[in-house]
Amino acid sequence: MSFELVPGTNRFELEIEGTAFKVEFFILSSDLHDQERFSRRKQVVMDDLPLFVPSVEDVIITKLRWARPKDIEDIEEILLVGYPLDEHYLSKWCTMHGTSDLLKSIRQAIDYSDEQSL
Repeated sequence: MSFELVPGTNRFELEIEGTAFKVEFFILSSDLHDQERFSRRKQVVMDDLPLFVPSVEDVIITKLRWARPKDIEDIEEILLVGYPLDEHYLSKWCTMHGTSDLLKSIRQAIDYSDEQSL
């Protein structure tokens, strides 16, 4: 267990022995974005089990707030997929968190010519 400064919640990490597979679990905090991303989560079914996952936009917003090197890399890879994003929603939260310039710089740094290699 660890404490995440952004958004100020507890995080649990589950590692599957013998693999590189990890799952992170976060305790819902009172942070405004944390509350909204929880309400926007989507249900998916995997191996006949219902699971809830965050929206693509909320993953980007959260990773922008953390802005660790791996988070920046993850954002680049998400953007390269080309999934249609709710730009208004992204803009709203990036403005609130002061991460608009960071998102803009990540988008400008992406080399879309390497897209086929993903």
